Amino acid sequence: MEIAVQNLKAFSEGSVGWIMDRVMVKLPNGSDFPVRQTRIFHKENDIWKMVHLHVSNPVPNETTGE
Repeated sequence: MEIAVQNLKAFSEGSVGWIMDRVMVKLPNGSDFPVRQTRIFHKENDIWKMVHLHVSNPVPNETTGE
């Protein structure tokens, strides 16, 4: 499996940090699909630890009817 980062953005304020990212996942069979992710971090003793991860597969509005 290959993962290509497309739009990584990272921010922090004090002991809290977060990232937003869009990646393209390519499977061994050649098919690929987009994924969005967000991660939240907390800094403890000068070490960033991930405390939350959310991953979703975006769907165009035309598909959902919204």
